[in-house]
Order: sequence, then C-alpha cells, then structure tokens
Amino acid sequence: NQYNMQDILNADGRGFESIQPEKNTSYELGYRTSLKNRWYIDASAYLTQYENFINRPNIFFTPENNPEDFQIFAIRQNRPESVNGYGAGLGIDYILNYHWSLGATYDWSGYDSPDFEASNPDIDDQLEKEAFLRSLQFNIPEHRTSFSLRAKNLGKSESWGIHYNFRYNGSYDYFSNFGETVIPAFNVSDVAICY
Repeated sequence: NQYNMQDILNADGRGFESIQPEKNTSYELGYRTSLKNRWYIDASAYLTQYENFINRPNIFFTPENNPEDFQIFAIRQNRPESVNGYGAGLGIDYILNYHWSLGATYDWSGYDSPDFEASNPDIDDQLEKEAFLRSLQFNIPEHRTSFSLRAKNLGKSESWGIHYNFRYNGSYDYFSNFGETVIPAFNVSDVAICY
C-alpha cells in the first residue's frame, strides 16, 4: 500500500518539524600518573549534553480506508528535551617484574533527560520516560570491566610474549527500528601468543 506522509504525521499529532542538526557539548576531566614505576593509573569522567537530539519514534498509523489494519513507521525527529550522557572510567596497570604485568579497567556510563515531560496523560509518566530513555539508541551497557595478564621478552632470545584478557559487559537494553530486547550480561576471554 501507498500512504501519504503528511497524513501519517497529522494522524500522529505530534507536529513534526523539519529536522535540524543535532548538537552536543562535551566536558571531560582526566588524570594519569605513575607510582614508583610499577603502578600506572588512568582515571577520567565525562558529561555530554545534547541539543536537538535526533531519535526515531514509532508512529502507529491506521489508514482510513482500512481501519482493521495499521502500519508502523519510524520517522526521525528532533526532541525538545535535553539529553545527557555521562560516564567515568578507571584503568590500573601493575608491573610485576621485567616480564610480567597485570591490568584492570572499569567503565561506567549512563544517560538521562532531566526535563522530560510525558506527552500522553493516559500513560504513566515514568513508563513513558523509561521508553524514551531506551530509545536513545546508545545501546551500551552501564558497567564494563576487563582484566589482563601480559608477559613480554620471554625465552632465551626474549622474542616471545603472551597476553590473556577477560572482558565483562553488563546487561543492557538494545533498541533499534526493528525492535527492542535486553542483551544479557556476557564475558569474553582471549589469549594471544606472539613471536
């Protein structure tokens, strides 16, 4: 079937405007240091503020000539709400000796829309806000960690190395035009041997 875009927008009632460029301002603070040539520490935090945030809400359109049927459209739009992304990270490396070292990282990230207001009085404000936050499409877990064990200059010729890495991602909401789901927490381990 063919549908007129203006009919779809009028039926939705949100009053879509021509799309404008999305803008963001980011602030980051970080510090890196070493202690006694054995500890290496890297810490950082960031805040990103978005204006004219672009997302794609779903529009449920019922054609006049076929009220039993409906179509779903996802149309890009600027949001009037402010959107904030934020996070922090910490990385630590420890040199055991000339050959061996350990490492660990932790990253935390989140997002919010402090001035979000529900548009539909029939829907609970918190439920609508949660749906909006899921639709931000950052699709990243709130918590991520990694641990590593590294060795270099191994063997008589000091030409061998080995690297073990363990990474953990917490569960998170995944959102796209094709649907939503929860990606469960998972971890990955890998080993590399090099010459």
